Amino acid sequence: MQNINKTILLIQLLCLVCIQTIFIYTIDTNNTEQLLLAVLLILVVAVTLFTGTLGGLVFSLFIIFCAGTILLFQLSTALIGSWQTITANQFFQFGIILIVTILLTGSIQEKITGLIRKNVKLQNDLLQFVSIDVDTSFDTAKRMEVEVKRELSRISRHGGRFTILLIQIDYFEEFQQAYGQKEVQHLLKSIGSRVNSLVRMTDRKFRLDNNIFALLLIETKKTSIEIIIDNLSNGLQEHELLSGKKVTLTFHISFEECNSDMGNIDYDTLMANLKSEIVFYAM
Repeated sequence: MQNINKTILLIQLLCLVCIQTIFIYTIDTNNTEQLLLAVLLILVVAVTLFTGTLGGLVFSLFIIFCAGTILLFQLSTALIGSWQTITANQFFQFGIILIVTILLTGSIQEKITGLIRKNVKLQNDLLQFVSIDVDTSFDTAKRMEVEVKRELSRISRHGGRFTILLIQIDYFEEFQQAYGQKEVQHLLKSIGSRVNSLVRMTDRKFRLDNNIFALLLIETKKTSIEIIIDNLSNGLQEHELLSGKKVTLTFHISFEECNSDMGNIDYDTLMANLKSEIVFYAM
């Protein structure tokens, strides 16, 4: 279907070019008024491509009104007798070509807009599938939104609980400035590997931002989170650089248990609360 649409679009473009070429070829290049019509025709194409068929028709009505007024003025005023005028036949031909041009250009504009929308939709769909952060092997923020909304819907219908834990690396920009991008990639890869070894296979790991990670802990109570935080603290604080030198990392965290007793809570509110609290808890 998409190939058929592209073929139709190509045919319409060729027709439009042919009409424009024939009209420009038949005009008298020494006639200022006819050259003006050619310029107006090209302008109509541009307006229609940007605004669509309706915008092109409105603009063409304005042109026809102005051109018709000038033509009547030329025919009724002897003072302009020395001008090279546009004949009524030429004006009629221009009007026909103008309408055909607008309809063709409007159709082209609609198909181009449709192709752009399809392309944007395909890109958005692709983002849903490409859900892995290459540095940490964690899922992306987009994927987290999908998963958390699914869990919120689950506990709303069937009960249960889950806990979200945010982990923020302190002084991330300073680390990057001091050691460079290669060490940053090594750090992220190391954190991804160690977090995977410290939490359950069923727990979901996400990278929300450059230095913020999230864990979606299914059926984990808030009372059990301290054990998980201790394990993460012991496993993440010491980092070995590519040079072999060891540095100590510090983190800030926040966490929230979600269960059926909370009532209706949306994803954006939940994440806003977690991010606002991340500055208060050091790990």
